Amino acid sequence: MGSAPDGNGGFNPSGIFAAVEAKGQGNAGQIRINTQTLTIADGASINSFTRGQGNAGNIVIEASDRVSLVNAIGGIDSSVTRRGVGQGGNIVVRTAVLSLSEGSSITSNTNGQGNAGSIVIETNALVIEKAPTQNTLPVYGAILSNTSRQGNAGDVVIYARDSIFLDNGLISSDVLDGGSRSDLKGVGRGGDVRITTGSLKLTNRSQLLATSSGQGSAGNLTIEARDGIELDDSSLTTSISKLNGSASIGSAGDINITGRSLVLTNGGNLLAVSAGQGNAGNITIKVQDHIVLEGGENQRFTGIASSMLPGGVGQGGNIQLTSGSLVLANGGLISSATSGQGNAGNITIQTNWLDLNGASQSGSLVGIVSVATSESKGNAGNIDIMANSVAVTNGGVVAASTNAQGQAGNVTLQVRDRLLLSGVSPKGQRSAISSETEKNGTGSAGNITIVNPKTIRIENGAGIFVGSQGIGQAGNIRLAAEALSVDRGFISAETTSTNGGNIRLDVTDAIVLRNGSFLSTSAGTAQAGGNGGNITINTSAIVASARENSDIRANAFTGSGGNVRIQAEGIFGIQSRSQPTPESDITASSQLGVQGEVAINQPDVQPAQGLLELPTTPIDASNQIAQTCANRTADRPIGEFNITGRGNLPPSPIDPLTGTPILSPLATLDPTTASYPNSPSSLSRIGAKTPPPARAEWRSQPPIIEAQGWIKTAEGDHPGCPGSRSHTHSSIDRSPVSLHPNFNHQESYEQTPKQQTNDSLCDANGDRHLAMRDTGINTTCNRIAIKCVITRSTSSNTL
Repeated sequence: MGSAPDGNGGFNPSGIFAAVEAKGQGNAGQIRINTQTLTIADGASINSFTRGQGNAGNIVIEASDRVSLVNAIGGIDSSVTRRGVGQGGNIVVRTAVLSLSEGSSITSNTNGQGNAGSIVIETNALVIEKAPTQNTLPVYGAILSNTSRQGNAGDVVIYARDSIFLDNGLISSDVLDGGSRSDLKGVGRGGDVRITTGSLKLTNRSQLLATSSGQGSAGNLTIEARDGIELDDSSLTTSISKLNGSASIGSAGDINITGRSLVLTNGGNLLAVSAGQGNAGNITIKVQDHIVLEGGENQRFTGIASSMLPGGVGQGGNIQLTSGSLVLANGGLISSATSGQGNAGNITIQTNWLDLNGASQSGSLVGIVSVATSESKGNAGNIDIMANSVAVTNGGVVAASTNAQGQAGNVTLQVRDRLLLSGVSPKGQRSAISSETEKNGTGSAGNITIVNPKTIRIENGAGIFVGSQGIGQAGNIRLAAEALSVDRGFISAETTSTNGGNIRLDVTDAIVLRNGSFLSTSAGTAQAGGNGGNITINTSAIVASARENSDIRANAFTGSGGNVRIQAEGIFGIQSRSQPTPESDITASSQLGVQGEVAINQPDVQPAQGLLELPTTPIDASNQIAQTCANRTADRPIGEFNITGRGNLPPSPIDPLTGTPILSPLATLDPTTASYPNSPSSLSRIGAKTPPPARAEWRSQPPIIEAQGWIKTAEGDHPGCPGSRSHTHSSIDRSPVSLHPNFNHQESYEQTPKQQTNDSLCDANGDRHLAMRDTGINTTCNRIAIKCVITRSTSSNTL
């Protein structure tokens, strides 16, 4: 279908029309086309409209292969004209492939007193591309529905099973202003845009819009993309705008996105804004895998934003993101802001991995921000983040701020694993988590709460801070983690002229401060008033290096110093002082006011105050143990055992301390069954009844007296000597004793308690001996710990 010659050297557009003409009454007819391929080109069109008092007809096109519109502005159109009173017709296109090129469009609109019809497209693939330019501006290929009078715009519903691709394309449903003509001002509601597809890709300034510049609310944008959404230098927008000096009345629509992934690059963005007398829309995104916001060289805004613009009267919309991972880089930004008379919306993020990398080529801010600007009269929104791990690096930020009379928002992070803040951007922006009142702000800063991470690391110029550069109050900081490390970083609740905020740290393990790091609630940093805030720390230990000037301070200039309360088992390398010094200090001082208080609560018994450097050469344990039993010339050691007794001595200098062992009874020396060192069977088993061999000749030694039990003395439990006859006792826990796993028999000893007088086996010199029955083993032991070297004179077996 194209244009035809008019007989005068020109061309008349060809087309298919169904209409209710002016002064006509009644409905226009339906247009139905069923074909394999349909091409509408070079100004040809299919139209259904009403100029009278009746409804326009529907347009239904079914093409099994393809529908192509080429250079066909208004190629398929349903409308209610300015004098029309009636409903616009619906447009339905069902085909395998729908292609719009060179500025072609499918439109449904109303300029009269009726509603525009809806547009419904069912296809495998939708392509809008090759837009021409006119006066250096592109002429969009478009699918749109709008109203500029009293009726509502129609919905745009697109189902594309495989894909949708827009290159300089437009899909929208709008309430129009009508320009300078007062009789052409939309007062109806904008329609919704609903898209369901496999993948959606927009590039080269393409747009999906649901807007209102009239007196009606904008519609919603809803997108479900099974495989993912990609916006490159393109946007999705719901808005209430302000044109020709008059504010729109109505609320912006919501943006709802679900799918596998969302990628915004090179100026790709999602916007919900209001400059009129209505609320900005909410933005809700739920994707299974990743969300990536990454700017480019064109320096256009890349990110997600909900804003109340100057002149707007209403509340900013909320932003809620749920994803497997969220990555912001090179100018990527998530923003909730107000420059109007309402509050900014809240930002809520739930993800496994959050990465904010501020290393931007253009120097643009990277991060998650909530702002009340100097033109606003409302509060900044809150920021809530729930993640497994969070990394804020190279100048990335999570920040809430106010530069007006409103309050800055609160920032809350629930992190299950790791929180890292590190570095500054090429332009000097610190990596930070903050809530702040800026210089011209009169409102208070918000609070920062970070809970549950296993580790928090703040390093290389990064910091966590609440503060006030104006007359507003600083907020408070609360951190609860297993471990906290601050290396060339800071945690601050400082103010220039008002009271400092408070800091509370609950850290299970240790707090480590290195290389000039500080925890501060100081006030009056501009040498002005304000009392220092309070610092409360509960931790196992605080560790710093004395010479690195890492401080904990709650100081003031003209006001009173704050209070510092520390509960710790140990404090190393940092100490309380009345005034700051070049070393690592804990201070609550005031230059012109009352000193604060530093209270440190530590256990009565605590480690030495300071860190000692361990020797680099380990001790040789072999020369630290006395050989209490000398070897016989003909014998050689076959093993040894240690009995620590109740003194809890370790088995050796390199072994851990053991608990008190159960006391075992001593063997009796039965001369009829005792084995001797030269006996081949002496180690076969304990209690064996093998007849003894010929007695070996022993070197002289003091006589052995059988041990009878134990006594308790002032030095503790140890074997008694014959001289201790005045002590009586009962034998206890006479359990079996085994000397080696190869012994296959254990002898049970007498269990009946009995009174004894001789308490040990002692020689004439008072040295104790133990004799074990049927083993041929003799031991000699010292007084404190029983240490015995076991010897035998044969080499057949070793113990």
